[in-house]
Amino acid sequence: MSIEFSFMQQGYPVFSGENALSLLEELLNVPNDFSKMLVLCDDNTFEHCLPLLKKHLPSSIPFDFFKMKS
Repeated sequence: MSIEFSFMQQGYPVFSGENALSLLEELLNVPNDFSKMLVLCDDNTFEHCLPLLKKHLPSSIPFDFFKMKS
């Protein structure tokens, strides 16, 4: 089973699911005023997914991550 969603939280987009990376890339390929990105992940996502995600993030927008316990 797969759960996907995207929504705006206080004016900022939130993506989840199988299409999240393509939605993020689409968003980042248009002019924007983002000064920083926040990546929310658990221990497993931090270890296994964050390194893959970093390859797709533009170097022009700095990012931080917030890691929760699994």
